[in-house]
Amino acid sequence: MELDPVETRTPTSNTRFVVLDSWRGIAALAISAFHFRRTTGLDGIPLFDNLFLSVDFFFVLSGFVISSAYGKRLLGGFSFVKFMWLRFGRVYPLHLAILLAFITMQMIVVYHARGTGWFPAPRESLDTVIGNFLLVHGLNVFPFLTWNKPSWSISVEFYTYIIFALTIAFVGRKTWLLALGAMVASPVFLFLFNHGQNIDATHTYGIVRSLYGFSVGIICHDIYVRCTAVRSYLKAWVVRGFLLELAVLAIVLEFITLAGTSILSLVAPLLFGVVVLTFAMEAGLISRLLALQPFLLLGTLSYSIYMVHMFILSWWLFMFRAVLQKLGGINMYETVVQLAKNTIFWEGRNYPGMVIMTAVIVAVSYGTYFLIEMPSREWSRKMALRFFPVDQ
Repeated sequence: MELDPVETRTPTSNTRFVVLDSWRGIAALAISAFHFRRTTGLDGIPLFDNLFLSVDFFFVLSGFVISSAYGKRLLGGFSFVKFMWLRFGRVYPLHLAILLAFITMQMIVVYHARGTGWFPAPRESLDTVIGNFLLVHGLNVFPFLTWNKPSWSISVEFYTYIIFALTIAFVGRKTWLLALGAMVASPVFLFLFNHGQNIDATHTYGIVRSLYGFSVGIICHDIYVRCTAVRSYLKAWVVRGFLLELAVLAIVLEFITLAGTSILSLVAPLLFGVVVLTFAMEAGLISRLLALQPFLLLGTLSYSIYMVHMFILSWWLFMFRAVLQKLGGINMYETVVQLAKNTIFWEGRNYPGMVIMTAVIVAVSYGTYFLIEMPSREWSRKMALRFFPVDQ
């Protein structure tokens, strides 16, 4: 799901697709809401239960902006090694940091309490650590998700980058034909082989799911470049753009509510392609709203939100209890918990709990972005300039 805001550029200028940045942040929060829905009693609500489809939005968006940022450059001779180094520098440092955070907490808390030794099989064995370290854990290496579970998508997307760059190197301007083929073949494959789960492939056929969405993004970018007249028509009167954006959003929300893991879910990347195309034009009032700074901040933090939220959801109660007991003992902890139950949290549908947890995730993501993401990204760029001084 990784996307870099500085890459979200138009094909002819240095302007970012700022609204797509904002959507990326919203989608990251949607994934965190999906994983927190049971804790807050919001499972059983179709909209929340089906928010896992937001991953497919990321794949489509990634194909769109990577094609925009690197398609012509790779065609012009941009180094494959440099491209992959920049991708590696963007996704890997935070992945590694969160993996080490999970392992550290398991070693300090769980393994000590169990007394069963470190790295027990199967889900926490040393080979799962190595698989995550090598970024291959999403390639059907293990029959389950391991450690930071959402990172399966980072694993498969990284290898999707490799396929994309190599395809351009060997096929050139006909890359869109292979993308079209993947767009047709992938849903058929998932329907036949994903054991009735259709689009909901993670550690098994996640690479197929990634290629499907990424290919849709490539095709959508090609359509975007060719549709200058449509963009001009929509931007000429903001109400036109607004009505289109409103209609697309209504359709997507209804689709997410209905699709689940049914055969209908296989349409998700195609529908998200329509969303990406619509909001890439930035022609309506909703786009103007999403161009405001709070939404752009979410876009900037989106990768951190996606990568840290499972760690927070897994360990927040332990850390909350540990801090309060350290400050005031067990009595303080019990008092605060009872006060929260009586005045903040709702029985059953705990929407306030979801809001509070979302705020915590965003706050922590702000820290990981500035402490890990941004420095590592800048370092990887400096290294790229040192070893690849000519940027074609």
